[in-house]
Amino acid sequence: MSRGEAFALLLWLLVKPSLCQPEECKDQCNRQMFSFSVTDIPRVLKPSTTEVYFLNSQIETIPKKAFFENPQLEKIEFIESNVASIEPGALEGLVNLKAVEITGNPLATIPAGVFKDLENLQTIVLKNNKLRNLEKGLFQGLKNVIEIRLHGNEIDQIEEGTFDELENLERLHLAKNNISSVSTDLFSKLAKLQTLRLYENQLTSVPEDIFHNLTNLKEVALSGNKLTELSPKLFPHKDKLVKLNLENNLLTTLPPQFFVDFPQLKTLTLQKNNLRTLPPVLFGTLANLSSLSLSENNLSTLPKGLFSPLEKIKKLDLSKNHFVTMSAEYFEGLGGLTELKLENNKIHSLDADVFHELPSLTTLRLAHNDLRTLPGDTFQPLQLKWAAPRITYEATRLEPIGHKITVENMSRGEAFALLLWLLVKPSLCQPEEYKDWFNRYIFSSSVTDIPRVLKPSTTEVYFLNSQIETIPKKAFFENPQLEKIEFIESNVASIEPGALEGLVNLKAVEITGNPLATIPAGVFKDLENLQTIVLKNNKLRNLEKGLFQGLKNVIEIRLHGNEIDQIEEGTFDELENLERLHLAKNNISSVSTDLFSKLAKLQTLRLYENQLTSVPEDIFHNLTNLKEVALSGNKLTELSPKLFPHKDKLVKLNLENNLLTTLPPQFFVDFPQLKTLTLQKNNLRTLPPVLFGTLPKLSSLSLSENNLSTLPKGLFSPLEKIKKLDLSKNHFVTMSAEYFEGLGGLTELKLENNKIHSLDADVFHELPSLTTLRLAHNDLRTLPGDTFQPLQQKWAAPRITYEATRLEPIGHKITVENMSRGEAFALLLWLLVKPSLCQPEECKDQCNRQMFSSSVTDIPRVLKPSTTEVYFLNSQIETIPKKAFFENPQLEKIEFIESNVASIEPGALEGLVNLKAVEITGNPLATIPAGVFKDLENLQTIGLKNNKLRNLEKGLFQGLKNVIEIQLHGNEIDQIEEGTFDELENLERLHLAKNNISSVSTDLFSKLAKLQTLRLYENQLTSVPEDIFLGPVLQQP
Repeated sequence: MSRGEAFALLLWLLVKPSLCQPEECKDQCNRQMFSFSVTDIPRVLKPSTTEVYFLNSQIETIPKKAFFENPQLEKIEFIESNVASIEPGALEGLVNLKAVEITGNPLATIPAGVFKDLENLQTIVLKNNKLRNLEKGLFQGLKNVIEIRLHGNEIDQIEEGTFDELENLERLHLAKNNISSVSTDLFSKLAKLQTLRLYENQLTSVPEDIFHNLTNLKEVALSGNKLTELSPKLFPHKDKLVKLNLENNLLTTLPPQFFVDFPQLKTLTLQKNNLRTLPPVLFGTLANLSSLSLSENNLSTLPKGLFSPLEKIKKLDLSKNHFVTMSAEYFEGLGGLTELKLENNKIHSLDADVFHELPSLTTLRLAHNDLRTLPGDTFQPLQLKWAAPRITYEATRLEPIGHKITVENMSRGEAFALLLWLLVKPSLCQPEEYKDWFNRYIFSSSVTDIPRVLKPSTTEVYFLNSQIETIPKKAFFENPQLEKIEFIESNVASIEPGALEGLVNLKAVEITGNPLATIPAGVFKDLENLQTIVLKNNKLRNLEKGLFQGLKNVIEIRLHGNEIDQIEEGTFDELENLERLHLAKNNISSVSTDLFSKLAKLQTLRLYENQLTSVPEDIFHNLTNLKEVALSGNKLTELSPKLFPHKDKLVKLNLENNLLTTLPPQFFVDFPQLKTLTLQKNNLRTLPPVLFGTLPKLSSLSLSENNLSTLPKGLFSPLEKIKKLDLSKNHFVTMSAEYFEGLGGLTELKLENNKIHSLDADVFHELPSLTTLRLAHNDLRTLPGDTFQPLQQKWAAPRITYEATRLEPIGHKITVENMSRGEAFALLLWLLVKPSLCQPEECKDQCNRQMFSSSVTDIPRVLKPSTTEVYFLNSQIETIPKKAFFENPQLEKIEFIESNVASIEPGALEGLVNLKAVEITGNPLATIPAGVFKDLENLQTIGLKNNKLRNLEKGLFQGLKNVIEIQLHGNEIDQIEEGTFDELENLERLHLAKNNISSVSTDLFSKLAKLQTLRLYENQLTSVPEDIFLGPVLQQP
């Protein structure tokens, strides 16, 4: 489960609406939120409710007319809520609906027409689900929709015409999938489209006319595909384009004059291609482009004056290519260039005049080349202009100017941890509604030890992103009133025996996302009221017998996302009331017959994505109450005919993505409650004549992505309720009418991606209700003239597209953007945690904060005089300009989280004399200017993690005497200039983990006398200098 989920329940607990100050927070009353305990959608909501949120709920189906009695609703969101299906008409009656979001669910299909008659709908978010295709008609009649997000699904088909009626659509997100082709007309009706994201797919080409009708495009993202060439006429409308991403493709060259006449272009990315040559005239005057990277290509030479039209360019990156020399001709016209990167080439010589055309150059990087000798005056023209030359070299070889560093990869969800602590402190607003607010305590990143004594009223305590490495013995002994304890992303590496001793009232404990490798048996001893144990996404490797001893009342245990490969026999034996056990996403290779035998009340068992090769025949013999079994994503080759002796309650059975070659006869007979059955992505070659019984609640079945080439006659005839059947991606060469006997109610049949070369005339005669037939990507060349005649007579609008010689694909693959789950909460936070004045003595600090989210494109010039903290969450701010906060000198904290910040101008933080903390996290920020923190004498914390930073310049942290922590993890830094950290005399914590650092010098940290924590893990270090720690005295935090 994602880190974002860790905050779902917390949000439910902490951000219930308040009536405190009607003029400030009256909109809070319009929202209702439901979390993990909810299994069904409430029929009737409060009349005042206009927005409803389901966060981490257990709702598997959104039924027809789900909100019919709540026509006042304007927004609906299902976040991480187990939604696997949506019935037609689910949103019927929602005439005021403006926004719908279904994110992070196991949703594989969405019915065409589900948005029918929602004339006020403006935003549709369907990201990070399991969607595989989009049908024409899905967005029918949606004239007012301006944004659709479909990233992070598994879509492999979009029917032609799917987007045609979205006449006002401005933003379409289809990145990060397996899209291999797009048609010329797929987006042709989207005249108002401004943003189109197709990055990180499998595109090998883009049609020349794909953007022909898109006259308003501002952003096109095609990076991370397999494009080998681009048409010279690809962009007929250049006047509004601001951002063009082409990096990380397979481009070997570019068309002449390709980047001419782009007056608004600010961002152009060309790095990480296979560019070998460039045409003499490639660029025009790009007045808004200030930096250009051609790094990580195969360039060995450049045309004379290639960059001369780029008069505004300040930074040019030619690193990681194959240059063996440099010519002054390359740099003609670059009089304003201040930074030039040439490192990691094969340069062995430089002409004496090579840099004479660069009068403004202040930073030159030549590290990791083959330079051994230089003309004596090579750098003379530059040194005359520089107060402090930025070159380091020796007589025999130029030394690297900087050093790679490493950074810790922190999730996006973590970026909200401290924010929650700051924004959602309890208030007294309405005692009868919010009395439980007083019972909670939250500790975040500054906490290194567990407080000995909490307030007597505290029953729940949360440690979010804290620095607590050990939970010691009797950690909460003086707080026996506690009912819930959570450690989320809190660096917990060990738990001492007796850590939870004395917690006689404890009902729930969660330790998630920590480096915890072991947990001692007996740690839960005497916790008789414990009901829920969550130990997910840690580093646990084994479970000992005795770990859960005496826990008679526990009903749920979550252990997924660890590294468990051993479970001692008897570990679960005393959990006599356990209902839900989650062991997915571990390394379990075998389970014994008796491992779960004592769990008589178990309803849900999840073992998916492990290493199981077999399952014992009697493993479920004593589990008479099973409703869900998930065995997908293992290596199972066969199943015992007697595997499920108790079938009467089973609702969900997941068997996909294994190595099954066949199934036992009558294996799916007598499952009266079965709603979900997954068999796709196996190696099924044959099926027995009798496999299914009457499954009255099963409405869809997928056998796609197997090795089937034939089927027994009448195989599906007992499945009278089946509406959708998927046989795609198999090896069928023909289809017989016998396969479909008894499927009178079937409405959708998928046969695409087989090897079908012929169809009998009567093949579909047994399918009177069929309305959708997919035959794309087969080998059909000729058809009997009346093949589809029986169907066409019944269909008002036949759903088949074919030509005389070959059936055309009905749909096309698309791609979707991978946005973190944490982002799903950005706007929600903005809506739910606006400061209130409720009880001044309790929450007066709430008034000091302002938050801006996705609609914000510029930094406000003037904030409220009382504002000391400002947060930009998922905003659209691309540049932090000079003197951005100059008229707000009272600010003490500034944060830009997932906010598209790509550049920071020198002097951006000028005038912030009271600033104590700055964080810029999860942005496409590649550089940060030296001096940006100048004169910020009160600054204590700098967070620059999870950006795209590539180097750190000496002078960046100049004069910062009071800074105690710097977080630089999760960037792409490959150089740190010597002396970068020298003035940080009070620095205690420096985070440089998870990068590609290959070496560090002896003196890099030598001036950090007070350094306690240094993180350099998960890098490429092959050695560490002997004296590197001679200066600082490292301690455990």
